[in-house]
Amino acid sequence: MFALSASTAPDTIGVLFIMSIDPSISSTPFACIQKYSFSAEEKEILFSMHAIFRIGNIKKHVRYDQVYEIELQLTADDDQDLRILTDWLSKDVEDEIGWKRLCNLLIKIGQLEKAEEFYNTLIEQTSDVKDLIHYYGQLASIKFQQDDKKMSMSYHMKIKELEKTTSSNNSDFNNKIIATIMNFSENNKTVMFHSGDCTLASEAVLKCDVMPMEEFQEKQVSANAFRFYEKALADFERNLCSTTIYNSVDPVDDDLKQTCPLLWFQRKMLEIRQKYLPPTHSDIARSYSVVASLYRKREDHYQALSFYQKSIDIYEKILPSNHPFLACLYNNIGTTYKCTGEYSQALFFVKKSLEIGEKVLPPDHPDLNSTYGNIGNIYQLLNEYSNAIVYYEKRLAIHQQQLPSNDLKLADDYGDIGLMYNKLNDYANGIVYYEKRLAIHQQQLPSNDMWLFDSYEHIGTMYIKLNDYVNAIVFYEKALDFTENYFPSEYATMFVYSCRIANLHGKNENYWQSVFFYQKAVGINRYLSSNPLNLALCYNNIGAAYTKLGENWEGLFYLENALKMKKSCSSEDESCLGSIEDNVNRLKELLNENEHQSG
Repeated sequence: MFALSASTAPDTIGVLFIMSIDPSISSTPFACIQKYSFSAEEKEILFSMHAIFRIGNIKKHVRYDQVYEIELQLTADDDQDLRILTDWLSKDVEDEIGWKRLCNLLIKIGQLEKAEEFYNTLIEQTSDVKDLIHYYGQLASIKFQQDDKKMSMSYHMKIKELEKTTSSNNSDFNNKIIATIMNFSENNKTVMFHSGDCTLASEAVLKCDVMPMEEFQEKQVSANAFRFYEKALADFERNLCSTTIYNSVDPVDDDLKQTCPLLWFQRKMLEIRQKYLPPTHSDIARSYSVVASLYRKREDHYQALSFYQKSIDIYEKILPSNHPFLACLYNNIGTTYKCTGEYSQALFFVKKSLEIGEKVLPPDHPDLNSTYGNIGNIYQLLNEYSNAIVYYEKRLAIHQQQLPSNDLKLADDYGDIGLMYNKLNDYANGIVYYEKRLAIHQQQLPSNDMWLFDSYEHIGTMYIKLNDYVNAIVFYEKALDFTENYFPSEYATMFVYSCRIANLHGKNENYWQSVFFYQKAVGINRYLSSNPLNLALCYNNIGAAYTKLGENWEGLFYLENALKMKKSCSSEDESCLGSIEDNVNRLKELLNENEHQSG
């Protein structure tokens, strides 16, 4: 009823769910509530809240264009895909039960506000100090993710106050405090505490997951922060300590402690995990990934690749082959190979990432969009411009669906595609895309932005390649005006564009304009360091233009000046000037003949 009503409403899409239920394979309860419903004719069915349906075919309604039909099948009790998913979720939010587990899950899926509401409610309902430590630690973590550093700090100060009310001999409880702070350190950004001293170790320390590391800049770490690092590591090891000791450990160079404390800290955490956890434990894989990301930030790409490979070796064993974590790691490995210049390897791994992404993500997902751009860039570096265009256009298609038509990201897309067409000598298409980029830049950027100059220069040059000198002049004049208005001391640029415009006017046989711009170049040249070649070229071209106009005496004047400047040029420069002397002699002979004829 409601879905079909969309067929008469503009800008509305109706969705009709067609559900199939087989009670013989699913124990999920459901019941007909028609007699309890407000509208008995609706024949409503009530399903249990944990009912899960598998999506089948999606197609347009046979009669109504604005209505779609989606087939749903109630999952069977032994559905393998669902079992794998629920088992993974159980492991991913392990070590907690009840409300704590729900809150952890909400944080993992990004529902921070809902998690915060639950934690505040739980704080009101408990007086247990251990639970309060946990709740305040999680709230501090949430606030830091929301960029509310002041509130995050206040929650950690509450933890410190609670710590004072407990016995320092209670090692299990102390481990709980350290675990809370360490959890905050790993999953968000680290706030250092030691003996009541609160030190922010860096503006944004690290984010311990398989997603790309947030930008951060290391600052000098205080002695108190180092003491916290060491105390936290010791308690972290005590917290993990078990009767089983594993021997496969990556040793840590203590020199890192001074040169890169954050990397040293994560390497030590990895070392502890390797010592007490099974070699295929997910926490070890996560540590490998974090360490790899830190090495990549330091541009130590081969060390980064080594740790990324160790991480992927574990994740490939414990995760489904199409898990998003694997896609992210493949992308990170590919991006790192790109930094080393090994573009074929980079392409291999980024395409593996894309293969997973296209299976598990919606077709317009931002991660797919980023991957398309990354692949396009790698093809560009491989000089495979046609393939680069394919992926740049995929990225453009997503942006066109999601962004306003004048968004700067679209301008970047148009520029990338235009450049590829330019590289392929397809100048007509190159101009189309560069002009689209220029239109957005003219709307969105200040009038003195260098991207405008870049477009003028590229478009003008492509018009020259098409022998369309009139339009080339239009854009070169825009480039010249831009430089004169916003960068008036860039005399070298103004000189070059004045000469280019003069040359194009000459090709169009518009010799007066050619003379005007060459003389403009001569005037600009006064502000440049003495270069006789520049003046010789200008004088020679002005003389030639005047000759074409029949102004032979003016032509002779400039050609003789060019000849004088030629004598000051090096032997290498002389080759650029051609036979000026021959031109001067021919022009003198012509003038003499004219004088005799007139006499």
